[in-house]
Amino acid sequence: MKISSRIPVFLFLIFAICPLLSAEEEGGDAVIAEKYDMQYRIDRFHDQVRWIKAVARDTKNFDLDIMFVGDSITHRWEKAGKDVWTKYYGNRRAFNFGTGGDRTGNVIWRLQNAPMDKIRPKMIVLMIGTNNRTKPSDTVLGIKKIVGMLKNYYPAAKILLLEVFSRGEKADSGGRRTVNAINEGLRKEYANSDQ
Repeated sequence: MKISSRIPVFLFLIFAICPLLSAEEEGGDAVIAEKYDMQYRIDRFHDQVRWIKAVARDTKNFDLDIMFVGDSITHRWEKAGKDVWTKYYGNRRAFNFGTGGDRTGNVIWRLQNAPMDKIRPKMIVLMIGTNNRTKPSDTVLGIKKIVGMLKNYYPAAKILLLEVFSRGEKADSGGRRTVNAINEGLRKEYANSDQ
């Protein structure tokens, strides 16, 4: 009798906990803030935070014309793309919030840990996801979370969400198929949206 009276309680607990577990797992690592473990990326983050704090000291709220958020593709505007950056963005208040190697979880962590309330971008250009090692649908959920965070921080800003640049030399390469699936997911999510 004792065993049979415990079974309904046990089953109740299992059924009560399962929905919570599946909700946490949706999106997997792509939606979880991921702190850096490589020194150059930690240094890059601290440089970005110092820049934000420096401009915040000069003005109460620093209005940016444009903020770029992403991975190495964004980060390299400061190196390989420096001439183009200087020509088209040098006379604007532009901020490069890109870091090489970033995945969606890293961007989520950076947004949570930088003083993002000190700046006010008018426009945000976001491209992230090429470095994710999760299912394409999880990467889309990670990107969706980042878009939501940016909208929450900067409700007046326009967000330009770019598709992930193609990977792989051949059309049937694994990297290319993964990126195509991510971009298809982004189109389904945002194509007919005013977000």
